[in-house]
Amino acid sequence: MLPSLIRPYRLSLLLALGLPAMVGCAKDRTGSDNVVIITWDAVNPRMFWGGDEGWNTIPEVEALFAESAVFPHTATTRGLTGPALASMLTGAYPRDHKVRLCNTVPDMVGLPELFDEHGFRTLGFSANQCQLMDVGIDERVCTSAREYEAISRRQRDADLETALLDELERLGSRERMFLWLHLAEPHTPFEVVDGWYDVFHPDEYQGSLVAANSDMLYDIVLDGGPYSDEDRRHLEAVYASQIRETDGRVGRVLDKLRDLGRYDDAVVVLGFDHGEELYEHNDYFFHGCSPYNSVINVVYSFRAPGVTDQGSTHEGWVSTVDVAPTVVELAGAFEWEGQPVGRSLADTMGTGQEQDVPVYFERGTETAGVIWRDHKYIISGDTSFQDCQPFETLGGSYNTEPTELYDLRSDPDELDNLSGLGESQEADLHQQLCDWVLDSTWVSETTDHGNPLVTACLDGGR
Repeated sequence: MLPSLIRPYRLSLLLALGLPAMVGCAKDRTGSDNVVIITWDAVNPRMFWGGDEGWNTIPEVEALFAESAVFPHTATTRGLTGPALASMLTGAYPRDHKVRLCNTVPDMVGLPELFDEHGFRTLGFSANQCQLMDVGIDERVCTSAREYEAISRRQRDADLETALLDELERLGSRERMFLWLHLAEPHTPFEVVDGWYDVFHPDEYQGSLVAANSDMLYDIVLDGGPYSDEDRRHLEAVYASQIRETDGRVGRVLDKLRDLGRYDDAVVVLGFDHGEELYEHNDYFFHGCSPYNSVINVVYSFRAPGVTDQGSTHEGWVSTVDVAPTVVELAGAFEWEGQPVGRSLADTMGTGQEQDVPVYFERGTETAGVIWRDHKYIISGDTSFQDCQPFETLGGSYNTEPTELYDLRSDPDELDNLSGLGESQEADLHQQLCDWVLDSTWVSETTDHGNPLVTACLDGGR
């Protein structure tokens, strides 16, 4: 059975590409001279698969998926780029790598440093959070720097693509290479890509919503509307056009690797930092406020020569902290020398056995959650969250319940909060989540005593 995230209208296409739910066996790895990680910013999982309309948003990526092990139920550690990407790079949760906000660096070694230390030419090309490339990168191009502030995210991605293709051409096929590419779109502002928008929305839009106008979206969030079905379809078509544009960029980068003879033996990883709310919960757009799967659920895929379950889909929940140890094992060039919290997924790919381990996430330091065995549990020590767009600047708050429990198999859209209704799983999940929070210094030795989440867990007992 395919994950609930993969909507029925995608089933025939995925099966045509050969994406079975079960997997085969892995061959012995002999190492790869090319390791490529491609991440996108703010990708709503529903729209990635084409939304309710079944749009063809990712043909290039689906071709990659046909050669990859795909994990459509991957939990990001936080719906914020800096902490999320730091977890992907280090194999650790934010409480351990200490990145809780954007524009800070992790307090531990990450993938670029490891591959740099082991003789790889390391390339970093990013349209966001370039401080994560300050260490371990030989060739760095950042289009979120000050000189790009007046340039659209689409142009930043276009400039990044051009610079990367040129650099790959100069590099040729001689040196061993580690490449990390982070693309900005479809992050806000939601800007129309004319050719693709017309494919997804052939009828003339009659409404007044300007998707790229953040002030209009702020008004909808703060005032609760108006936001009609026609507005929704228009905005989602705009968003889908951005996904389709980024899909094309990924295809051109992979084509260049093929042209240069760097693709056949390459480990290629594709994934997202976090998702994006498109009015699914609490009448909200954006991502920083939401603890729901529109933001927490991301997709990751791993393509590596010698892994025979190419074209497989893995139903179980995994975490972005699993990415770094998986990349190291699939590359086969050296052993992981640190102590990641995450687990390598390589064995999962080879045996067909899904991991039966809880995955955790946070929203700031006052909210934490766990996903385990098709259930999701959230504790919010502060139910009026303000440290997120647009409330942090315009006032108001994103309001949630103190505890939330969802059965993701029967309620994948997280519409029915079962907390307090006598569900047998709740006590165990509460204990499990609080044990995880209290198992480590959550914020710092001095502030943990006043942290509302820590207090909520202590008051609830261990």
